[in-house]
This record gives sequence, C-alpha cells and structure tokens, in this order.
Amino acid sequence: MKRDARVQAVHLVGHSRGGKAALWAAAAYPVFDSCSAVHSGCCGASCFRSIPKGMENVREITRHFPWWFSDQLSSYAERVEELPVDQECLLSLVAPAKLLVLSRDRDPYCDAQAEEKSVHGAEHVFALYGMEPVYHLTHGGHEFVEDEWQFILDRLVHQA
Repeated sequence: MKRDARVQAVHLVGHSRGGKAALWAAAAYPVFDSCSAVHSGCCGASCFRSIPKGMENVREITRHFPWWFSDQLSSYAERVEELPVDQECLLSLVAPAKLLVLSRDRDPYCDAQAEEKSVHGAEHVFALYGMEPVYHLTHGGHEFVEDEWQFILDRLVHQA
C-alpha cells in the first residue's frame, strides 16, 4: 500500500469496537504511523487469559457478536488458556507504528489490567525498533473524554 507523498502522517484512533478495528487495521496495513486503541477490551488490547470474571470475554463477545469472528474463536470460549496466541501478538504487529492503549479503571467492558498486560507483552517487539508502546490509565467508565483526546494529540502530534 502506497501513501500520497503530501501526507505527513496518518494516525489511527478508535474507541471500544473502533479500538478493536483500529488495532487490526494497524496490524494489517503499514501505512499508519500510529494506532490509539481506546477502551478496546476483549479482542482488542485485553489479554484473553487475564480477563477476570464479570468482564467481557471470548464467550460473551462471540455469543453477542458472532458475525465479527470466525467460528474457530468461539470454540475457545470455555478454554481460552488453550488459544495459540493472545492479544500481545496483535499489539506487536502494530510495530513499527506508535502504539497507545488507553484504559479506564471503572470500564465495565474493558479490564485495565488485562490491557496493560498485553502492552507489556508487546514491549520486546517495539524495543526492536527502539520504541515503547504506551499504556495510559485514567479514572472513569467507558466514555471517551476530551482529556484522552488531548493525551493522544500530545503524544502523537505534538511530540512527532
């Protein structure tokens, strides 16, 4: 995929389901200079094996949104520990683009600790490029707020 020479940078940002899509797009297409996954949760930045009971997990997400996934993923609904990969692999595929994962401590759809675990799991791949993925935790629920937009702009645009 070739980018127009007049374009200086392409930053990809997605919240919730859009955060899942942003991660997959950034992993698949190297045209993006950065990816910000905001409260992306299960099948986004959350490490499958670390999602606690009560949070959206493989069983819940494949049952509620079966058209999003192959049948093979739903076959792991009761045995996520047997998955051959986890989400740190997806995050690693974003490199060498910059990666920001934003979480909230009271988000009912995304477990902040599971997202942080995936970011840490991807650090060694980003280190190969002399980079670090960024994990940012704030207080609140599932809403995408102005302060988070400002954090993204400060990290990607103003520090570019």
